[in-house]
Amino acid sequence: MVKDFKIRVWAKMLINGNHKSEDDMPHFPFFTGQKAGVRKRDSAVSASNDVSSAQSTSTVTSNNDKMLKRGAIIQQLKDIKLLKDDGILSTDEFNKERDKLVTELEKL
Repeated sequence: MVKDFKIRVWAKMLINGNHKSEDDMPHFPFFTGQKAGVRKRDSAVSASNDVSSAQSTSTVTSNNDKMLKRGAIIQQLKDIKLLKDDGILSTDEFNKERDKLVTELEKL
C-alpha cells in the first residue's frame, strides 16, 4: 500500500513537472528511505556503527532504536509537508499520511 502511494506521488510529480524521468524514481528521502544527504558510502559506515552498537546493552540499543525511528518519522512528516507545499499531495492525502505517521510516533 505504501508503494502504491509513492507511485501516485511520483506520477503527480511528473504531471506537475517537478520530476522528469518516468524510469528513475525521484531521489528524495521520501522515496529512498534514507535521510537527506546520506550517500551509499555513508550508509555503509552507518551499518558498521550499527554492528558495534549492537554490542552495547539492550536498554541503550532499545533507546537508540526508538530515537532513530522517531527521527525517521519526523523526517517523513517534513517530506510530506514539502510535497503538500509543492502541490504534489492534496490536503486530504497529506492529512491521511500525517495521521498515520503521528499514530506511529505516539506508539514509540
